[in-house]
Amino acid sequence: MFGLMVRELGGERKNQKKKPKKVKAHNGRRSFQQPLAMFRVRGFLGRLLLLARRLVRSIHVQYVEVDLEVGTGDPAETGLIFGVIAPSVALATFGFTPNIRIQPNFVENTLEGYARVAVRVYPIMLLPPLVAFVLSPATLRGF
Repeated sequence: MFGLMVRELGGERKNQKKKPKKVKAHNGRRSFQQPLAMFRVRGFLGRLLLLARRLVRSIHVQYVEVDLEVGTGDPAETGLIFGVIAPSVALATFGFTPNIRIQPNFVENTLEGYARVAVRVYPIMLLPPLVAFVLSPATLRGF
């Protein structure tokens, strides 16, 4: 392990006494437990999910165009990959009409494609969800 782990081979010496372990001071560093404690506050996770949902609503997809050709050289593997990709494309196109075309190539090992997406984000629409999240009682209890 490149000097990170040291292990002595052989048995313990009977004459040698065990030294007490030294406790290291934290030196002002914060552990990961403090930020994770916020997630245990009642209502905080729900407010966080609500914030994510409101932020996603402020993003507007205007245009999607995808042209993709997928092939592994093995028809069985290509069929498995295409079997995963095709339903996910059907779910992704729910609610708007994008131009998505994905073709399997059962003969050659290939991954070729073209993608173009136009997304519009209104920064002013991001402020109300962020302010509501920061000033919510669950977030204030977490801080």
